[in-house]
Amino acid sequence: MKRHERKPHRSASVPLLLMALMAFASVSACGANLQSVYEGDVRFERCMALDHDRVEASSARQRCWQNWLGQATYGQTRDRISYAERRVSELATD
Repeated sequence: MKRHERKPHRSASVPLLLMALMAFASVSACGANLQSVYEGDVRFERCMALDHDRVEASSARQRCWQNWLGQATYGQTRDRISYAERRVSELATD
């Protein structure tokens, strides 16, 4: 080996590997959270649809909103949560 040549530096690949692992972990960690938010959105829209269906009993609407508040508020906006709380109280007085 000539004096001015350098050996390849293998430790440069270690940070790249760590960065790739961190990127994979962060993307895979968001999967469950995104799924929970999506399911909350779907349930919210279902309750909204029940509100517009006048054939459905108000007790079913109230149950839908109560279930949504109890199980599907993860990642939802505060205005949606306030709306659901208001609907529960309105339907309770009907």
